[in-house]
Amino acid sequence: MLIRWREFSGRPGDRLFERLNGSLERYREGSQSMTIGLTTDPMRTWSEQRWEGWSEMVVIYSTSSQNFTRAVEDRLVSLGWNNHFTTWNYDPIGKGLPGSYTRYYVYVLLE
Repeated sequence: MLIRWREFSGRPGDRLFERLNGSLERYREGSQSMTIGLTTDPMRTWSEQRWEGWSEMVVIYSTSSQNFTRAVEDRLVSLGWNNHFTTWNYDPIGKGLPGSYTRYYVYVLLE
């Protein structure tokens, strides 16, 4: 059971989606089951999900922009990955407070 960091970052665009789509295809081919999720805390998410039977978590995208995260989610859904999405695991504590900084992550759970 492990968590891997193989993330891309940056502004959503064609090149980013080519990379993400290619990565997701490889993960789907190499796994019996997979799901895609969104979180602000990959370590907490993994500690919760690994007991659900998942063998690995791979963080595939990170950004400090919630709008970029939404754009990535929307585009992955339009590329046909919508059946693999789980619910948004977002912890709003501290969001928007002076001096706070939030990263948003897209991850894949593999069986």
